[in-house]
Order: sequence, then structure tokens, then C-alpha cells
Amino acid sequence: MGYAYKRIVIDGQDWKPIHPVSHRIDQVSIASVNYYRTLLQFDVEVAPLVLDEDAIHGTSCSPDAITRGDKFGFIFAQSNGALMGKRIQDGTDFIKIIEVQQGTCIALYTIDNPDGLCVHYAYDFVSSDITEAARPVGNLRDSRGDFYTIHINDDTGDLPVHNWCPSFNYRLN
Repeated sequence: MGYAYKRIVIDGQDWKPIHPVSHRIDQVSIASVNYYRTLLQFDVEVAPLVLDEDAIHGTSCSPDAITRGDKFGFIFAQSNGALMGKRIQDGTDFIKIIEVQQGTCIALYTIDNPDGLCVHYAYDFVSSDITEAARPVGNLRDSRGDFYTIHINDDTGDLPVHNWCPSFNYRLN
């Protein structure tokens, strides 16, 4: 937040958080399995994007995330808000693979066609009990912290100043 404040208030420049700006859905085959690949293009100031499992521990493998089927904070939802974490047909995860591509894109691979669905990111609470364990969270950040750090005290040392992606709901249509 300090960087955004300085950029907007002191420097008088524009600043926007990491956010999706466009998408493309195509079909690909990986190891003889056919997938729909949803490629989300992001506006990102310092590429590449990173799915950071070190700074945000357990997001992709917590019991609640496994139950819901979200991946790194990403989950598909129907237009009525119903989450698509698991496939109705067989109970497996709706999102099969997630990866960063081209430094500014997130690729979400599914067996089923996601056209017309919404992509939620760090958007839904796991339960109505909004606690540290139940908060919506995701792992997507840029690479600003590879170049900029802040030193708070000698116990923490230099900490990276990454831009983290805020919650969003993006419709695929």
C-alpha cells in the first residue's frame, strides 16, 4: 500500500493493482488428455506473475481448498454464484492444472468448457466464520519484490515489496 500511496498521492501518477484485462478459451491436448485452456491476460506492472506458495502457506493444499477444489485462490462459479470446485460427473477438481504463461497470463485447464462461467479469485469465504483460516486468499503476485525490498527490523531482515492481486470476479463471455 505504501508504494501505491506514493505513486498516486506524491508522484501524481496512475496506479492499478494486478487485474485481468482479457481472456481466451481454446482446446489443447496434454499427455493425450483434452483440456479447455482459459488464458487470463493480466495487467501487471512487474512481470512475471508468480503463484507464490512460500509467502501464502497452504492456500493450494488446505483441507477447505481441497474440499472446494480451488487452486491458488482460483475457482470457477456459475452466474448464480454456485461454485464449480468439483465436477458433477465424477467429483474430481474442476480446475485440473494452473500455471503462469508468458509472464502475464494465468492458464486454467479444465475438462469441461468454462465458457459463460465466472472466474473467482480470492473471492469466496470458505465459511460464514470469517477467521484467519476461513478468509478468502490467493497466491498471485508480481515480481516487484525481486527488485524492491523494505527493511523493518533486524529480526525480519529485508522483506520483498510485491504487488499482490486483489480479489476479483471475472465473467467469461
